[in-house]
Amino acid sequence: MNNIVICGIGLIGGSIAKGLSKDNFNVYVIDSNLDSKNNAIRNKHAHEAMHSVEEVKKLEDAIFIFATPPKTTLEILKKNEWLLSSKFSVTDVTSVKTELIKYLKGFDTENFILSHPISGSHLSGFENSSENLFAGKTTIISSLGSSKFHLDRIQNLWKSLKSNVIELDYENHDKLFSLTSHLPHFVAYSLMKVLHDNNIDISTYAGGGLKEFIRLSQSSPEMWGDIFQSNAHLNKHIDELVEKLIELKELSSSKDGFALKEYLNQFKQ
Repeated sequence: MNNIVICGIGLIGGSIAKGLSKDNFNVYVIDSNLDSKNNAIRNKHAHEAMHSVEEVKKLEDAIFIFATPPKTTLEILKKNEWLLSSKFSVTDVTSVKTELIKYLKGFDTENFILSHPISGSHLSGFENSSENLFAGKTTIISSLGSSKFHLDRIQNLWKSLKSNVIELDYENHDKLFSLTSHLPHFVAYSLMKVLHDNNIDISTYAGGGLKEFIRLSQSSPEMWGDIFQSNAHLNKHIDELVEKLIELKELSSSKDGFALKEYLNQFKQ
């Protein structure tokens, strides 16, 4: 399949466009940002810019990629349910799937495959996209009863971008990434708020550990706001984190240096 439609050409969508356009795919882009669309066309990262999802109907066949934040993906899909009964292969790139899965369960989801490329960045926008963003990185895909035909097409799409593809049960996706991705970002934003409230000059006094938190906190507020509100598992793990902070606070306030050392030592690899 040589026709690729990308709805949203920010960091992820733009990187897909740049990567696939070099391999002779016909890349069509949809985005409200005219500068991004013009940039993609001018630099031959896209074959054509479309004004709406409706325009996609003119294609006989295609792989359609939602490269938009979680809530936006769902909003666009609800307005274009015809995609779910088309012969197109359809996928997304969001890191939280709960609400999308709830919606898709009301349809024949034979042609929709959930995708999550683990290759994001604190940077955003088409201007920061790269044809090599996915190279050597992992992409998680999950089936909702999808046909082998559509599953194979989406697997091959990510492999074309040199990504390592792993299948994961969709029911475990949000639970897993609430811990490995969403909670760390939540902590980063919270820590930055503490530093801000204490008027700390982080540009002068930031050590190596803090710099990683600073990097995470520079991520897209739109995307991460969506993720925090959409992952139903996150609040449970935030509560667990608060408990662990209190536990560590009590240990560090006690005179039991051995117990504190044992606690800290258990995570060394």
